[in-house]
Amino acid sequence: MFLYAYVYNRFMLLVANWKMNFTVTEAVRNFKKFSKLESKNTEVIIAAPQVSLATLGELAKTTENCPLKIAAQNFDFHPNGARTGETGIAQIIDLAPYALVGHSERRMYYHEHDKDCAQKVAAALSVKIRPILCVGETALERERGHAELVVRTQVAAGLAGVPSNRLGEVIIAYEPSWALSTATNAKLCDPREAKRMLGIVRDEIKALFGAVGARKVAVLYGGSVDSDNVTSYARTSEAEGFLVGGASLNVYSFRDILDKMELLK
Repeated sequence: MFLYAYVYNRFMLLVANWKMNFTVTEAVRNFKKFSKLESKNTEVIIAAPQVSLATLGELAKTTENCPLKIAAQNFDFHPNGARTGETGIAQIIDLAPYALVGHSERRMYYHEHDKDCAQKVAAALSVKIRPILCVGETALERERGHAELVVRTQVAAGLAGVPSNRLGEVIIAYEPSWALSTATNAKLCDPREAKRMLGIVRDEIKALFGAVGARKVAVLYGGSVDSDNVTSYARTSEAEGFLVGGASLNVYSFRDILDKMELLK
């Protein structure tokens, strides 16, 4: 069986990261289009801009038979307090059942470190929000031969405060920053290399929590995933889902990805 998720009877996960795009009005319009997508084997998650989180979170709860779940793109691990401009973890409890942690753009532009990610993962779990921990090396780290060490370190740090009985609530997305479509000199990650790196993620989880623990964690791939390459990534990399950026901004391109995933089981 080539899809790891199905071996362990999990739904595939497809996360649309809208990043810093769409006004609230545009986000609502797109949400309504996305909510008409059909999926039987895939859970679709929209990582919404913070300004739209409350509106889309409410829509997800009130739209009849809504197939979409909402994720926060970022949050402060403090529940509340004197943190001007931030959104505390306690403020998104009623809005989003998922939250991204440590996306490469957060690490790169806002200098989030492994310690920050560990605190965010623990904070999310404390309020029953499922963290999607993003890991991955930069182009320079890969060129220097440090990709494996970087990813192992990020995984170990991010899971440092996770008790074994909560491990199954964590999702990990391997997304090398050099493969993002917005990266300078971006290039696609070969599906075979994606498989190797996802294997390293799973191997590190196994080293920390044992073989049973490693099977509890869904591991996704991200990095310029689109309808042209998703089948190859799914069949070759053994990813249990995908974190999609640019191709998630248009409902038709996103639908094509979803449709191909639905055909894979």
